Amino acid sequence: MPGTAGSKAKRRKPDGVPGKTESDYWKNNLGSRERVPKIAIIVPVLSPEKVARALVRGIEGNKREVVVPFMMRLTYWQHALFPWAVNWMMRAT
Repeated sequence: MPGTAGSKAKRRKPDGVPGKTESDYWKNNLGSRERVPKIAIIVPVLSPEKVARALVRGIEGNKREVVVPFMMRLTYWQHALFPWAVNWMMRAT
């Protein structure tokens, strides 16, 4: 059935979950950097090249998801275990 978790598993292209990436997005969307939750300061800023390398490794390794950097992966897993706590941190900061 299209749109189910089963169909997602058939894709080779991984879903990417990068942290903050330094790009023209911030220049083209003035004021958006100020709306990023303050807790995000613990997540390092990635270059587009680092994100691209992580995605290539994910494709080569046939990964379903790619989450970079480590602190973003940690937040991702915290949200899986304690979604209410992570949602509160994002709203409160």
